[in-house]
Amino acid sequence: MNRLHVSGLCVSLLLLSGCPTGSTSNSQSSQFNDGLNAEIQANIHEGETSAKVVAAAFQDGVRVNLIAADVFEATTATKGVLLKSVNVHTGDYIGTLPIDDKNQPVTITIQHKPIEAREDRWYPIDILNVDPGPGELVGRFATVSFPSELDLLGPSNNTIYIDRDDNINITWTASGRDDDAMRLSAAVSCSNSSADLSYGLSYSISEDDNDGLYTIAMNKLVYNDSITAIALEFVEHITRIFLAATIEVLTFGLIDESDLTGSPINIETANCDINLTLIRERDGDLDDEFDGGKAIGSTSASTTILYRPNGI
Repeated sequence: MNRLHVSGLCVSLLLLSGCPTGSTSNSQSSQFNDGLNAEIQANIHEGETSAKVVAAAFQDGVRVNLIAADVFEATTATKGVLLKSVNVHTGDYIGTLPIDDKNQPVTITIQHKPIEAREDRWYPIDILNVDPGPGELVGRFATVSFPSELDLLGPSNNTIYIDRDDNINITWTASGRDDDAMRLSAAVSCSNSSADLSYGLSYSISEDDNDGLYTIAMNKLVYNDSITAIALEFVEHITRIFLAATIEVLTFGLIDESDLTGSPINIETANCDINLTLIRERDGDLDDEFDGGKAIGSTSASTTILYRPNGI
């Protein structure tokens, strides 16, 4: 059975959160275990020689904002990069790591780097050099490796669909390992003469469908008022951030059922552009000092399809 996650593309910034050594906020809680959890993913998109690396830590379900000079660092045997905060004090970190050899693992470690961590701060690097020392998370790490590259065969870019009952056949070369998971994420942007609506979707592809062909109906991507009959769940935190990074939108937020059904847009007449991203995921290893979470290495490929109910 398809498992549906829903999230939205918002112009608002990601909500603030705290850290275990200072104040905390439950304004955006996670779905993880009690204690210290981490969500880490490194992804190589088609045609690229670098990986997008995203990371977040959670203390009792609350996102952790690393303190002072503590940073996430992603490294291979030859390259390294410090992950930067998606926005100030969000607790979400992202960076681009050059990849020389896609068969080699990537290690993501929480490091204490008083000089390097201050390079992107607003104040001059040679002043305000007050270092409280390493925080309690320093030394925690995760290791991921990449599955085989994704060869997305179809649908072709800018393929047009005119009916919400149309089936979309997503095809790819089935070259992954048996234990690799597959996911389809979509960034949907719809508009008509009076309104715009954007949101994100993520479907887990079952093992039975992980053979190079996955069929999904347009009505699973473009909704009308029948969305009230669908059981919605918030998208997993890391998938939200990863999808945002894939389409280079770093202000990904949540959208709930009322946001969709309350939109003034008439989805039966609106034109929609749908960016489909197929993701092959492989589980990595988290430091035993974490109480839970996940580390994932992945590859991805994208295509854009068009929903045009009024024809071309």
